Amino acid sequence: MSSNSTIAALEQKYIELLQKKIASLETPIISSELTSGSRLEKKVSNSSMTAVNGDAGEVASAQAQAAETVSRKESTVRSPIRFRQRKYNTQGFTEETEVSSAAITKPEANAKKTDHAMTFLQCFDESQKYSYSVITIEDDDLKALLFYALSHHPFFSHWENMAIASLFEPFIHNWSRLNAFVDKDTSHSSVAGFYTELESVSSTENRLAPLKDLGALNKALGNLKELLQLVQDTPGLKTYFSGERRMNEDAEAVSFHYLWTIFPPGEIVISRPYMGRLQAFIVKESTDYIRSHRRNDDKFWDLECWSYDWNGTEFNRIPVKFSFEDYKGFRSISSLSCYPMRYHRGVSDEGDDIGKVETPEALRELLIKRGKRYRKLCLHKEGNQLFEYDGFALSTGAGVGEQPKTTANQVIFFLQ
Repeated sequence: MSSNSTIAALEQKYIELLQKKIASLETPIISSELTSGSRLEKKVSNSSMTAVNGDAGEVASAQAQAAETVSRKESTVRSPIRFRQRKYNTQGFTEETEVSSAAITKPEANAKKTDHAMTFLQCFDESQKYSYSVITIEDDDLKALLFYALSHHPFFSHWENMAIASLFEPFIHNWSRLNAFVDKDTSHSSVAGFYTELESVSSTENRLAPLKDLGALNKALGNLKELLQLVQDTPGLKTYFSGERRMNEDAEAVSFHYLWTIFPPGEIVISRPYMGRLQAFIVKESTDYIRSHRRNDDKFWDLECWSYDWNGTEFNRIPVKFSFEDYKGFRSISSLSCYPMRYHRGVSDEGDDIGKVETPEALRELLIKRGKRYRKLCLHKEGNQLFEYDGFALSTGAGVGEQPKTTANQVIFFLQ
């Protein structure tokens, strides 16, 4: 074979390789970038002509430059949120597909372009009806920010895989706190504590260390803002944000379907489960799940709490469940059978001095004082548990009931 034939064969081989590379690079470019794509193709084509008349090193350089240009273009068009949908296919199996943001929510005109910080997944049932959504946090800096802001939450503090299903209780229960972070409102104690701790971070192993960089911190806060907007636009929460939340704050009233929003985990709540006397409890769990009665369509919402009780030898934490029956419209929060102590407004009950306390702070002090006395009585050493007191007594014979005071106004009892 002559040298001219060999050169011609090599030139043809290089041209074919470049054409394949150009085709593969053009595939991921979206249609809105056609003009830029044409410029890129022209640039690569010019490079290919140089390569045909040059050497293999120039071909590699052109390929690398083209790949870098496309990679840079792809990174600029990405949203902080990756949108997906899970639906049943014609064979009856679920499958997930990528969708545009317009398929789920309205895109913002000036949305910041960055890498994906989270994935928003919408799930549909077999009839293609919307069922629920899941947000998975993927950005490490956003994870670190949420770990700090929600470190008090019993479930969120140890979630390495941050996949939260609607109706996103951890975010709703801490809505004001999270918005304070977005606004950099240092008048909020959690935000002020965050910046104080951030300044003291010295170890690179600290989860917050990357956020000492101002650019990384602002990016995480921007992603948090996007996350809250996504939650606000989620089906099932639009009614809450369009009016329900304001009713909670301004009128101190709540509807049945959003009872869960006023009972965050760790909240101190009060009720009268025993002899009509106020007692404090700690919220263990509060979800949006509403159950139906097995025999009819009556609906109930259950609140799980903790209490502490004396079993005769020691104090134990015990579970307590409060059930709320469905009701129409709104109800005053303080009229509920169990409600957050912060909504206490001086309920007056005959014979119950605690009930006449007008503020949550004063009620808290009285309950603590009463609890300390109860604990002191219970923890008396064995052999020293015989007491005299002036008041009502309980009968333990045929039944249990409140008995009138004795004529001597003294009752002797043994605590066991």
